[in-house]
Amino acid sequence: MSIQTRQTASGARYDVRLRDPSGRVYNRTFRTKREAETYRAREVADRSRGAWVDPRRAAMTFDELAAWWLDSNPGKRLGTRERDAGIIRLHLRPTLGSRPIAP
Repeated sequence: MSIQTRQTASGARYDVRLRDPSGRVYNRTFRTKREAETYRAREVADRSRGAWVDPRRAAMTFDELAAWWLDSNPGKRLGTRERDAGIIRLHLRPTLGSRPIAP
């Protein structure tokens, strides 16, 4: 986990390089060192609290996540699956449907 500085035509940029819990590397670039340090600290704190969200999945909408979640357990009983799908369709999707999972 590091912050590296690089020069571009428009000035300095700060690259934050981190690893997700599975060990894969992900990067994010910022204009100021303070923004980079804040992002790095937030990611580390979120991970330690168990609130970390994979940045690659952050753009996923609630609808996409709900569909993935319903399909993720093929051993679920039919009645339970129908109940879960109904809760999502009637109560959650109208409000959260097109919203991204992470801000």
